[in-house]
Parts: sequence; structure tokens; C-alpha cells
Amino acid sequence: MLGATFSNLNDNMRLAKMVALGVAGLASIAIGLTLYRKQKAKKYVRTFKAVLFDLDGTLVESKEIWYELLGAARIRYNRERIPYDAWESTFGQSMEKNHELFFEHITLQELSAFCDDNYAEYIHMLSVLEGASETLSSLHQAYGGNVVCVTNCPRKITEMILEKSGFNKIFPHVVCAADIVSHPEMHGDIRRLLPKPHPDTIVHACRLLGVNPTDCVFVGDTSNDILAAQAAGCYSVGVRVQGGDKVIESIGELPAALDVQRR
Repeated sequence: MLGATFSNLNDNMRLAKMVALGVAGLASIAIGLTLYRKQKAKKYVRTFKAVLFDLDGTLVESKEIWYELLGAARIRYNRERIPYDAWESTFGQSMEKNHELFFEHITLQELSAFCDDNYAEYIHMLSVLEGASETLSSLHQAYGGNVVCVTNCPRKITEMILEKSGFNKIFPHVVCAADIVSHPEMHGDIRRLLPKPHPDTIVHACRLLGVNPTDCVFVGDTSNDILAAQAAGCYSVGVRVQGGDKVIESIGELPAALDVQRR
């Protein structure tokens, strides 16, 4: 009887050992799967070297300024104001496009000069979008200063906006449509940068930073921004606009949306 008791005890110990080994094995499998998933996720997480920003509508609210300014230009040159419904969908387009659609009766130079000379009268209407300052500060630090402003806005007006908003202290480079630049691959020839949706301004910004467009994020709020980013080869983030790689509802969501690490 005593032998039977010891036999049962040994059987129980062997069973317990087998259970323990089984549990340990399952735990090892679980840990292995977790590590595999992390490594797999890490493998496919895209990392970037720089973030490029549109200005009007992305970082600052200036829509009403442009409506009033272009309306004043129409009146100055003996035309009625543009109906708001007809104009609103064109917000963010280049000065050339504004001229083509609404100012065929004057030259592009006259329109550009009027806007440059009169924008300051409406600058008090400018506002910084919620979360923009915090987002720029965060990404400026995360990307070692590799944040750039790329805009269709004329240079003189862009500088006014950046000074008013305080963003002139953030961007090491600002690229505007119609800037005159020299391209090394063009043997020193100079030309004007083409506005978005052409990728010209974005490609030039990447050249200034010394990075490839495929290593950059471009953030904008219009279809022209998304088209330009895609044509350049950037990862595109749309602020309330579809068609890009990611959509966010506000600029304050950008740091969380860019769940990536700087290379």
C-alpha cells in the first residue's frame, strides 16, 4: 500500500512537472510572438527626416483676408466683388491662378503689386490655428530643425504672415512660389519656382535641406497640396482634405499622427 502511495506521488509530481513545462512553453511562445510582432511592426514603420508645411489654411487662418483683399483689387480695377461661393473653393491657389480666373482685365504684375501693397491693411484678421504653435515646436525639436514652410503665397506677404504669427523663428527655410532660384543641375541657370500642385517648391525645399523627398512629410489643407506632395514623392498628410496618405482633423493632431522616429 505504501508502494502504491509513492507511485501515485511520483505520478503526480511528473504530471505537475509536465504542466509546468507546458505553461513555460506557452509563455515562451507568447513572448516570442510579442517580440515578432514588435519587430514586424518596427520593420514597416516609416521614418522621416523632415516635415514640410503649407502655410495658409494649415498653420494660420487667412481665408477672409484673401477674400477681402481680392475683392478690393476687383473694385480698384472697376469690377464687382467676387461672389464668396464662387471664390471659396479656390482658396490656396497661386496668384497666377487668381489672375487667370478673376483678373483677366489687368496684368499679373498689377494684381501681385496690389496684393503686396495692401495685404498689411488686413493682417489684423490673421489668426494662428489651434495647436499650430505647439505642433511646430514639437516637430522642430523632434526633427532637429528640419521643418520648412512651402507656400503658394507671394514672398512679401509670406514674410508678413510669419512675422505676425511668430513662425519666422521656427523655419530655417521658407520656399514660396515664384521665388527665383538657381539649380545646380541646370548649370547655374535661374528660374521661378512653379506653384503647387506642381512639385517644384517641395522639391526645392528638400534640396535646401539635403534630403530626398521620399524621406519627407508634407502637410497641407488643399488638394493642390496633396497633389504636389504626391508628385514630389513625399508622404502626404491632409488637414481635413482627402486623397493623401493620412488625414487629420486639425494641425494639433499631427505629432500623434506621425508615429515615426527620426532617422
